[in-house]
Amino acid sequence: MRLEEEIRQSNFRNEYQKVMINMTLTQYRFAERMKLFFDRYDLTPQQFNILRILRGAGKPLSTLQI
Repeated sequence: MRLEEEIRQSNFRNEYQKVMINMTLTQYRFAERMKLFFDRYDLTPQQFNILRILRGAGKPLSTLQI
């Protein structure tokens, strides 16, 4: 059974199980999107963080400002 189908079911053991499954799916989707973003620009997450630090000059920047 796919994770998305499992979340749509109403027969979870408890709310904790439902939350944990939802968080796992959200984390997986976010990680895949970030991987695609980094691959497009041939960057690693470490290189991206260094660019944020260098460009920010002490002020934190959002990922959209880089």
